[in-house]
Amino acid sequence: MDNPNQHIKNYLLCHYFEIENPGFAVLLTGEWGCGKSWFVKNEIIKEYLKKKEKDEKDLFVYISLFGLKTCSDIDEKIFEKLHPILSSKSVKLLSNILKGAFRIGFTKGIDFDSDGKNESRAEANLSQGISLKDLQKEKVDYIIILDDIERCLIEKKELLGYINSFVEQNEQKN
Repeated sequence: MDNPNQHIKNYLLCHYFEIENPGFAVLLTGEWGCGKSWFVKNEIIKEYLKKKEKDEKDLFVYISLFGLKTCSDIDEKIFEKLHPILSSKSVKLLSNILKGAFRIGFTKGIDFDSDGKNESRAEANLSQGISLKDLQKEKVDYIIILDDIERCLIEKKELLGYINSFVEQNEQKN
């Protein structure tokens, strides 16, 4: 029996993934539970990895949007996939400790010449975090797969705008 999705598989593997800057994303649709996630993981990703003889972590960033509420949540998930060490619990804990020490040290001011007056009064605001877009200064060759769009809590218009920013500004494949 022929695979009814062979045309999708051929399109993605032989055409879309080979375009340097496609300028568009691909959306697979179908009824809930019809096997879209399975198809992508088992038919597309595995086949492409065999073809390229590479490891999945070098090519794909697979993110489930299930329960995510903001685009910043997606940024955080992508960051975690791209930088597992920097996003680890121990690094986050250390970051919070440093933020606290930084705030204490800088909000009180520093007396550089021991004359009893604070020459510097600066506040360090590290609570903003690092934007994913700030980290993507260099072009990275990977494909972002966003799964479970139907179970995402982000308004669809905002989510599609977010995806579009990757396609247009970062020239990423989604």
